[in-house]
Amino acid sequence: MRSQYRFFISIPIPNTLPPEIVLNFIQTYTPTLQSNPVIADFTEKPTDIDGITSDPFFGPPDNTLRTFEIHEVITLAPGLRKETRWPTVFQCTPHGIRSRANATAGIVVWA
Repeated sequence: MRSQYRFFISIPIPNTLPPEIVLNFIQTYTPTLQSNPVIADFTEKPTDIDGITSDPFFGPPDNTLRTFEIHEVITLAPGLRKETRWPTVFQCTPHGIRSRANATAGIVVWA
């Protein structure tokens, strides 16, 4: 059975920063990846356009599509770690970004 979980993260942004600067920064995608504590590293790779056109979550393919291979390291217990890798596709929207991660064990995360 499919399950869904929704959560929101909000971080106060100084009101002295113009919104377009904040949006441009977020739309580089790397701040989103760098702020996740379990991501050890990530590398950009070519985007599979065919995999995006069949996903209704994304808009029409454009030049903002970028794919990164994520390397995640989770500490399960002291001295015991689990490492995984999977692709994540990003696309700019007028007010932010959207992404789809095809994680391990058949887990797909849309954000």
